[in-house]
Amino acid sequence: MPVETLINRELDLDRVNAELADADAEAIVRWAAEVFGPRLIMTSSFGAQSAVLLHLATRVLPEVPVVLVDTGYLFPETYQFIEQLRERFKLNLKVYQAQMTAARQEAVYGRLVEGADGRAAGDGGTGWHNIIIYQDIDECIK
Repeated sequence: MPVETLINRELDLDRVNAELADADAEAIVRWAAEVFGPRLIMTSSFGAQSAVLLHLATRVLPEVPVVLVDTGYLFPETYQFIEQLRERFKLNLKVYQAQMTAARQEAVYGRLVEGADGRAAGDGGTGWHNIIIYQDIDECIK
């Protein structure tokens, strides 16, 4: 289904799910590429299993934009893994982050995450969550 037809109507997800129920992962990625064309992007947190999907997606769509939201709190090993995958798969990586560094956010608004359990404490009414800059999807896929 070409993208133009999606602009004026919604996907019939029941039909799509039925059509793709027995499809392998590569066929599903190919379907998404055909349906969404150049507006298709993927996101990744670059966790341990990310390499598999990134490899598969870039085999089908070598230039697919891969979006990473860098919170400033990733482990050093995660940043290293990102760079390894960027080089290995020639990723079209788009990194988005707040204008304010994590260190400055904590100094001004306090820590978002408190306690040994790592559970979010919320923003306490400070508006901390509003710091992240949202960008138009067209900017992301350039």
